[in-house]
Amino acid sequence: MKYFSHIYQQPPRRQCATLALLSAILILALSLPPGKETTLAQIVNNSPTSETSEDSVTVAALSLDSLGNPTGADSFYVVIFSGGNSNSAVFSDGGTSAMIGLDTVIIGGLTYYYYSRKTSDIDGDGSPGVYDGLIIAKSTGLNLSTVSRFSFQIVGWELDDIGDSAGLAAVHAKASHDTLDNGFASLAPVTVDSLTVGVITDTSIANLAIDIDEFRGALAATQLENGVMDSGAIAGWVWNTPASNHTNTATFGSYLDAKVSALSGGSGAFSVTFTLFDSSSNQTLPGAAVTVRNISQSAIMALGSAGNNGAVSFNLDADSFVVAARLLGYIFPAYDTVVISGATNDTIPATAFDPGAPAAANLVRAWGYITDIAGIPDTSATVSAVLTGGVARASGTIVSPFSVSATTDTTGYFFLDLLPNSTLTPDSSTYQFTIVRSDGTILRKRLVAPDSTSWRLTW
Repeated sequence: MKYFSHIYQQPPRRQCATLALLSAILILALSLPPGKETTLAQIVNNSPTSETSEDSVTVAALSLDSLGNPTGADSFYVVIFSGGNSNSAVFSDGGTSAMIGLDTVIIGGLTYYYYSRKTSDIDGDGSPGVYDGLIIAKSTGLNLSTVSRFSFQIVGWELDDIGDSAGLAAVHAKASHDTLDNGFASLAPVTVDSLTVGVITDTSIANLAIDIDEFRGALAATQLENGVMDSGAIAGWVWNTPASNHTNTATFGSYLDAKVSALSGGSGAFSVTFTLFDSSSNQTLPGAAVTVRNISQSAIMALGSAGNNGAVSFNLDADSFVVAARLLGYIFPAYDTVVISGATNDTIPATAFDPGAPAAANLVRAWGYITDIAGIPDTSATVSAVLTGGVARASGTIVSPFSVSATTDTTGYFFLDLLPNSTLTPDSSTYQFTIVRSDGTILRKRLVAPDSTSWRLTW
């Protein structure tokens, strides 16, 4: 259990000096509002045995000099009051700096005191309620006293027990308590249309509390985010379950699973594998997207992407299909028609995209595509390049440091014609490429333009 404590510091009365200047300074200081500190503490337990840190009251006990700085004190007095009808002092103590519960720490050459006592030492068994206390620190040499005020609260049961079996039992007991029964005993059955609600009794209330706990446990068993039911948890539970959970015949889940499975891999009788490759280098093309349509192209029969080996497999029936493939930087046959009569292994060739020749023979055409993470083209992104070292020379000609830029087209394609860095003086120069996406994202990277006719820009 925890307590809340407020410590108020009263600065001691200052002695005015005889010098006019010092007197004016002290008068100005005394005209300022007094300082006030508030510290958070705890609602305390009051266990007389097996005490923990929560079974004690700990507060700061300051001693201030005439300038308001912490200093040493030679005597201390503690008094604690209770509220309610008694409104009396329940504890008092006094002594020197060796008084029970008083300790000190020195930081930066200044002395700070703190006072800590078990709650049971202060008030025995203790009654629930708020208690108020004072600690008076006295410096005989300075003839000054400093008062620190604090308070704490004792509640009816320990907070760390509220979530265990004893605490739950107490809650259930409260549910069937006479005071609740008195409040519900007069409720007669109520009929709404054909639904009848019976009399609410202490037993039904207690059972309701237990049923709620069991219901939460059942939800946790379904892994709905530790038993908390919300739309996100339900959506995850429905959509992220294995396909085996959607096999009950004539259910929506089974129907939907069949449609989705057919769309992704096909539902035909024969296994068909397509391998996509670059016809000029004979290298396979991982990641290429493949769409299989019926011969009239009125329906999509299957969708897939080539794996690391450049191959993708479908299940298709005996028929003729149109296969369309797509991979940025490559050109595939526009309408590749295949005839399936059984299990088939086929290939789909592609040629590397040619960005064309640069505007001048001494330039390199830097080109590329900009898409989002799903492969959707960014149709209005801006790509620019500028020499990072400022002015350079090329074959005795001064090269302007101003940037060149281009905007992506409907496919996300762009190109820039640049001087290769090896032809510039100094030859250690680099280009800083900047991409400004249509969503405002800005990307920057420094690269060296190679001595080539074309150069595909990759990040």
